[in-house]
Amino acid sequence: MTYKGAPSPFAALQLEQKAPFWKIDLDLGFILLWDSFILTPMARRASSKSNTGTTIGVLALVVVLLGVGYFFLNRKPSGFTDPPLPIRAFLSNANSLRGNTYSVEGQVHAIRPQDSGKFIHLRVADRRAEEHIFVIVPNTLNSINIEREQTYSFRVEIKKGGIPEALELKRL
Repeated sequence: MTYKGAPSPFAALQLEQKAPFWKIDLDLGFILLWDSFILTPMARRASSKSNTGTTIGVLALVVVLLGVGYFFLNRKPSGFTDPPLPIRAFLSNANSLRGNTYSVEGQVHAIRPQDSGKFIHLRVADRRAEEHIFVIVPNTLNSINIEREQTYSFRVEIKKGGIPEALELKRL
């Protein structure tokens, strides 16, 4: 039987009534299935034991993720990749370090404004004791607000006369 008339998705459909489980309703434009398939859930076998290998693998993964998270959350904030300023050598003969770049981390003790920038008095922790040094911060770095009693990391270059001048700075 062929449906002829207004165009529909089943206009070119030609079916024969050989099987008793289907019927075409041409007026409604869809196929009705009679006695087709009865959908029943597939029988599953019960698991007799848990997979210990998978359990151990998941627990190991959780322990590794916790260790990595602990490492990243408890590490010291990084300043710069330059070598740290040798405080003892700087205090004994700063002029010998002239032309080199170093990183210095310390807490700002005092700020003294100058025409060419700011004089920053830093408290720097050495292995033996706490030392005090001055760093010049030029006006080109005025975009960062430096506050007292805050910890900063400075990338400094030792200038003529052994005076450290900041090239970059970060608040830690």
